[in-house]
Amino acid sequence: MSYKKDIIYLIIIAILGAVVIKFIFIDNPSYYEDYNSKIEALNLKIDSLHSENDKLITSLDSLNNEISELDAILISSKNTINRIKNETDKALDAAYNFTKSELDKFFADRYRFLLSDTTRDSSEGDY
Repeated sequence: MSYKKDIIYLIIIAILGAVVIKFIFIDNPSYYEDYNSKIEALNLKIDSLHSENDKLITSLDSLNNEISELDAILISSKNTINRIKNETDKALDAAYNFTKSELDKFFADRYRFLLSDTTRDSSEGDY
């Protein structure tokens, strides 16, 4: 009986060995061709995505440069606004410190030419 068991075990081992050899060593070309074509398609998609990514990085760099330039312009404009504000504040402080007589004299001197008769043309008639 042990002889029959040994033969059965050998047959089972031989069948398992044949199955393992078939799956490991015998190629199935259609199986590999299908997966190889899918892998190649994925590689092409990856390459196109890398190309698109490079374009986006270039665009991002140019936009960052433009932002930097606009920031510089903004800072310059803020500085100009602050300078003008400070000058205006100084002028307003000076105007607030004028007395009534100083203001009258200032405006009289400044706009005297509007009220003088010497500036009018003699050919103009009174209407």
